[in-house]
Amino acid sequence: MNEKLLRKIEKLLALSNSNYEGEADTALKMAYDLMNQNDISMEDIKVHSKDETLGKLGSGVLDEEDKQYRKWEVSLLNAIAKMFDCQVLRTCYNNYFYRKSTLSIIGRESNRITTKLMYDWIHDKTMKEAKSLGGNLSTRRAYCVGVSNSISRKVDLLKAEAPRTDKWGLVPVDEVTNWIKTELGNVNSLDWSAGSIRDSIAYARGVAAGEETSLNKQFNLNGIEYKEA
Repeated sequence: MNEKLLRKIEKLLALSNSNYEGEADTALKMAYDLMNQNDISMEDIKVHSKDETLGKLGSGVLDEEDKQYRKWEVSLLNAIAKMFDCQVLRTCYNNYFYRKSTLSIIGRESNRITTKLMYDWIHDKTMKEAKSLGGNLSTRRAYCVGVSNSISRKVDLLKAEAPRTDKWGLVPVDEVTNWIKTELGNVNSLDWSAGSIRDSIAYARGVAAGEETSLNKQFNLNGIEYKEA
């Protein structure tokens, strides 16, 4: 599709919101004329505008090398991805999830980058806090799972209140799901339950820490460049 033409139509549609009635009417008529002449729908305009702003839909791998991800890490990444209108696909050898695997973030380019930055920040912060508790590996893991589960619940509440469509009039979850169905496969997720009493205390601390973790942290994305296809 002609990128230059799409940009021209977008500018005309923007002008159609002008306070000057004559200018607005003229711009709207020119936009519709161009759309009719070139068989361009409003949906095409919305998708193109979103591509220009957030980048195209695609997949990005969390880490370059395969690793054995723990259940709470997968759960945490799934929650953060959901917050930023992405989904996570985990690929592993013969569906054996406890071996080394690859986590891929599916979504718009800037959403994928933001998801990874948020995940890295919360993950590193959680690991440091877990180590400061002392105790054995099970206790530290319980704390990490508490954080992950708490953030997952927080994101579920936030997304439940969010509008079904974004400012482009598109449904983010639907477009990502459709891309996955067309290009890849299904998303996998795992749950975990606490064990000993000491683990349960650490888990509760993790839940409290997750509730206090800000999901509004701003990251510097000035380095992102969107190039024309």
